Amino acid sequence: MTSAAVRRLLQNSRCRFSTSAVLNREGFSAKERRLMELAEKRREEEIPWFLRVFASFHKKIDDRHYYDPTKFSIAKFRAWREQIDYEAEVLSQSYVEERHQTLGSDLASAHFIVFRQGKIKFVGNDRWIEKEPSAKECPDLPCRFDNSYYVEAIDASNTEIRYEGLANLVDLQQLKWISFRNCKRVDDWFVDRLTHILEPKVEHLDLSHCPGLTEKCLSCFYRLPQLKKLVLEGVAETPAFKLGCLELEDAMPGLELVGVDYSLPKAAQPQKNVETFTVRQASA
Repeated sequence: MTSAAVRRLLQNSRCRFSTSAVLNREGFSAKERRLMELAEKRREEEIPWFLRVFASFHKKIDDRHYYDPTKFSIAKFRAWREQIDYEAEVLSQSYVEERHQTLGSDLASAHFIVFRQGKIKFVGNDRWIEKEPSAKECPDLPCRFDNSYYVEAIDASNTEIRYEGLANLVDLQQLKWISFRNCKRVDDWFVDRLTHILEPKVEHLDLSHCPGLTEKCLSCFYRLPQLKKLVLEGVAETPAFKLGCLELEDAMPGLELVGVDYSLPKAAQPQKNVETFTVRQASA
């Protein structure tokens, strides 16, 4: 092969390489893809608005199957609905900076809890403040900043508060009592962030009947050195959880663990000694 032929072969390979660089994985160039998108847009505009959801094409060629009615199923619809509900719930519990700047940390946290069917108690007031389910406002909560209100207790039992909503419970200097009893969204990650956010003055914490908790959450409570009572009733019955509770009590002597059953299950209990009787042979 002559040098000219080798040079020509290299030039052809470079051209093929440069051409393949601008091709996408569908095999179309950028210009061809743009023309296809314009054609699809014109076709989409011709379809009535009430039928566009069933269109078999989309701006992104890779997502054509997403709107294909032949691939529709009840399971996919439920998954899509659950994803929409999850995103809406996370958005509703997101941190609102304007609310905290306007009301202050204590009143902003109080509004967040009360308007999610929870209860709060302020310092110097023994009455729980809550909102009626059918009411749109809570007259007992100020709508303007007032430095005389400090949250002392929070009862978020049976609420839908999740991990993302904990950002609204920051900088509560006087908080001493908090409960998340029977909250299905509470898990180990929730407790880890909760103990980061809470002030060290917290003395009472109720996490009973939270199905998402395991023995891994026990390593987070060292961040609350003044914690006096921890309620973990109906959380877990595994040996690892019970062993972790014993180690937590040894590490924090002033802590009282409530609701933990340390007794062994019936199958693991040692059997009682069975008395043996000897049968005497009758004399002949």
